[in-house]
Amino acid sequence: KMTPKNPFRWGTQAHRLYERLTYGPIWNIEIVKELAILGYQKKIAQIRRALRGTGVTVKTRAFNHRGTLVEYRLAKET
Repeated sequence: KMTPKNPFRWGTQAHRLYERLTYGPIWNIEIVKELAILGYQKKIAQIRRALRGTGVTVKTRAFNHRGTLVEYRLAKET
């Protein structure tokens, strides 16, 4: 599966998060703990904007009713 080239400047949080997403799904707690990105919702929104028109987007799936455990993954836009 082809994912668009990383559109972000190397070393930025958005670059690191996008790079990580290309390897597969990631939980919000992993984004905070492993990547040390606290404002990850803003980064996800930034990545979605950058991917607009590529046919790929970031899909979100909540795993509990309060929405405190969330999975993010790159997927085809539907």
